[in-house]
Amino acid sequence: MCQFMFTHKININIVVFFFNFKPHTASNCAGAGCLNKFTSPISLSFLMKNNYCLTLTRQGLLLFVALWGSISSLLAQSPIPPVYWQTVFDKTNTPDFSRGELFSSVEIARTPDGGSVIMASPFFFNASTPFVTKLDPSGKVAWTTALPNFFFPTGIQTQPNGNIVIAGNFSSNFAPISIGFIRLNPAGYINYNSALDLPNKFTIQRNLGDMVPAPDGGFLLIGYDTPLNSPTQRLDIVLAKVDQNLTLSWYKTIGGSGVTFLFKAVRASEGGGYLIHATSSDPKITGNPDMTYGLSFDFKIDETGTIVWQSVGRQNGVLRALSPRNGGYYAIGNYGWITTRAIFKLDEQLNVIQGVPLPDVDDNNSQYSISVATTPDGGCIAVDKLIDRYPNGPHSDYRITKYSPNLEIEWQEQGGGPGNDEARRVIVNPEGTYLIAGTTTSPRTFGGVDDGGKVAVWVRRQAASVNALQLKAPTYDCNTGAITFNTVGGDGSVITFVAPGISRATPASNSGVVEAGLRFDPKPIPIQATQNGVTVSLTFDLKAHCNGGEPAPGGSLSLIQPTYDCNTGAITFNTTGGDGTTISYLAPGIARSSVTSNTGTVEAGLRFDPKPIPIQATQNGVTVSYLFDLPAFCNGGQPSPGGGSLSLTQPTYDCATGAITFNTTGGDGTTISYVAPGIARSSVTSNTGTVEAGLRFDPKPIPIQATQNGVTVSYLFDLPAYCSPNPNARFGESESGQKLTVRILENPVRHQLRVQLAGPAQAPIQLRITDLQGHVLQTRTINPDQRKDNPVFGVDQLPTGLFILQATTGQQGQSIKFLKK
Repeated sequence: MCQFMFTHKININIVVFFFNFKPHTASNCAGAGCLNKFTSPISLSFLMKNNYCLTLTRQGLLLFVALWGSISSLLAQSPIPPVYWQTVFDKTNTPDFSRGELFSSVEIARTPDGGSVIMASPFFFNASTPFVTKLDPSGKVAWTTALPNFFFPTGIQTQPNGNIVIAGNFSSNFAPISIGFIRLNPAGYINYNSALDLPNKFTIQRNLGDMVPAPDGGFLLIGYDTPLNSPTQRLDIVLAKVDQNLTLSWYKTIGGSGVTFLFKAVRASEGGGYLIHATSSDPKITGNPDMTYGLSFDFKIDETGTIVWQSVGRQNGVLRALSPRNGGYYAIGNYGWITTRAIFKLDEQLNVIQGVPLPDVDDNNSQYSISVATTPDGGCIAVDKLIDRYPNGPHSDYRITKYSPNLEIEWQEQGGGPGNDEARRVIVNPEGTYLIAGTTTSPRTFGGVDDGGKVAVWVRRQAASVNALQLKAPTYDCNTGAITFNTVGGDGSVITFVAPGISRATPASNSGVVEAGLRFDPKPIPIQATQNGVTVSLTFDLKAHCNGGEPAPGGSLSLIQPTYDCNTGAITFNTTGGDGTTISYLAPGIARSSVTSNTGTVEAGLRFDPKPIPIQATQNGVTVSYLFDLPAFCNGGQPSPGGGSLSLTQPTYDCATGAITFNTTGGDGTTISYVAPGIARSSVTSNTGTVEAGLRFDPKPIPIQATQNGVTVSYLFDLPAYCSPNPNARFGESESGQKLTVRILENPVRHQLRVQLAGPAQAPIQLRITDLQGHVLQTRTINPDQRKDNPVFGVDQLPTGLFILQATTGQQGQSIKFLKK
């Protein structure tokens, strides 16, 4: 029962004094991380619901608690700042493998283009796959890439060139777990994949804890070593520094006996270097010969790994999240005086300056599910989860709390749906806005689509102030085309706008006219507003605004040239005139969601071997036609290559070294520029290069483009088939003489893909279905005892076209094309 109940704003001072405490001795405390155990427990918690309940009990060395104004702060917080956008990784925008049962970690990083990347790793790889998803600055999903199932990611950072670096643990059938990197290029293709070559890799298991950016563009990896031949339980902290090319610069361990366990590492707040927060039972570190329990072990290292200072046994408890601030750190954990989860303000050596409990927390203090970040105003923002007690059982709600520099709550948002919802990571953008990531089993609460109770990742960009700049729906006159951009909030300074297809007097003008072509053929208009470096965006659906989503009526129905993207295959049918009623379309070789949908994707087979596409549109019994010359459209409007026209042919490739040369025929003799993701070259006009290591390790077809005097031609180089032991093997079957053999039992396939496998006796086989661009569509791990069952993939959801089945054991690989009908 609550001892105090508040239903309105109140200021309160509470001072608690007690004596009679017993100091810790080795006889009454055991276990790593245990420092102090006292009688007369005391704790403090708040129940943040409709009423506010203050409960006082006792625990730990708490001689003075001053809460003047704390309850007032909770009851009279500021309004919650607006959310600019929020994206749920549901089945409408990401592959099925990005959702599962539980995620052990969710990490987020900002990209140089103003977007972001999110990495998530599941607890159970049979339920989902570790992945990385790229979001553009408006929160729209750009791509999702599956990471190998032998890799357990723990951290993600970006580089100035747009590369995305993921650090984690590599598993192997031949050696203990090791640490290393996977790197993706800005388009999401893996271009580096390697464990670090550290000493004693066959006798030491290594696990990664943190990945911290270094001033030279490289990274410091901090984790722990477990010597497998140690006669007693032993963990040592491992430090591995790499440069911007992920080449090892130096490597050190700290420990030697007992358990020295890492909890958190960050850049030091002052003077460069890194701060490490750990515990240790190693007598050489603690000076305590009793190794049955650990003491706190905090230390700072410089850029070479040399210890600058260290402190042992100063505080009880641990910190799970740290963020540097001017003069010290903000942190979350159970630490010092407060035994429940709390937010702390610490000095440079982690001494507690101030602590405030977080009420209604669960028992999970994992560093992967709570986060804190310092804000430009000198305060901080923290994200975690709280537990709601419902009649049908407890569930978690997300919580986001903004604190002032004095740890007073400025605003707090908490909520969720019927499932378990968490806020897990927060970072602060350079302009002060927040990027927050979490997980949910209530996707509708966040604007997503339900997927049978699977756990999905959500991401939002949120303003720092309730008065932040926001774009609202514009004012538009469908008859004249006059448009006015509407904003609220902001700091009163000049706002500039970007809106393609709208004529305006100046970039700062908020009024203009939609151009005639766009009014005649209306499309959604992306509008951006920028004020003092803060950019917000809104998409104005012009067609829906003026006509409920249908083309403007007037005149006879007519099909005109469609809008087509030669790189992705996305196509939109365009019409003029008509009576405003529903239009149905017929277009062979184009996958669409329904007969009335005017958008779709040209199937892979037709893009690979382009031919003219007849398109028909029917409205109220009137049918019109248009022949779309796909080869000419993707060749700069010129006839398809032939004779003297530029043409790309099969490149010259060395499977052993990765050296590649692009080959062309025809052309006018002028300079040719090339685009080929995953191939390192000296310049855009160089026709020679090297296929990057990651792509050679996990081969995918490589789209190559050559451009000469505005004419662009393409060639899809089937790297997996080229380097197969028998590139000319019958379509649908790999060479049977290899240790790993894969066979598709029926090809083409309609509803199910049945696979026959043989391979090394002890090695699991990883199966993946990809499109011709290498995007992973399905994945599955087959253990040796499951091979006799002939694995079956359901492929009803795949459009008609060519796809690739890949099989790998980590040492061998096979790829087979199949046709889905």
